[in-house]
Amino acid sequence: MALADRFYSNGYEQEFEVELLDKDGKKTGLRVWVKDLTCDAAVEVAERYRRKVTDLMLTSATVKDGNAELPEGKRGELFHDEVRDKYAACISRWDFNGEGLFSDDDPDPDCDYENKVKFLRIPGIADQVIGKIDDITVFTKPLKKS
Repeated sequence: MALADRFYSNGYEQEFEVELLDKDGKKTGLRVWVKDLTCDAAVEVAERYRRKVTDLMLTSATVKDGNAELPEGKRGELFHDEVRDKYAACISRWDFNGEGLFSDDDPDPDCDYENKVKFLRIPGIADQVIGKIDDITVFTKPLKKS
């Protein structure tokens, strides 16, 4: 058994297909493939934000009662950005059947960070995609041994 097999929560990264539904609950034919929140891309996002918080604590934190504190409002902003970026990182690819994200001028947009964030801002899509990511994250966790 390889060492990595002992530590991956779901064996290896797996993609799960999500067929998006429109606002009336009908299939759209648009598909997105997602991974769970323990995928390498999401873990890298979490590590990047930990480094950012550490850097802010060292450079711009104020000391109050012997404890360093981030500037007002920064902790919540970083937390929100981290959550958004972790879910975006879990989207591995998509198939829009030649449709553009916001216009017909850009059919089948690249599955890059900027487009993933735009995609997750569309009403009704974020709920479906984030819900699926949450479902598979819970589903792929191993049961605790008693």
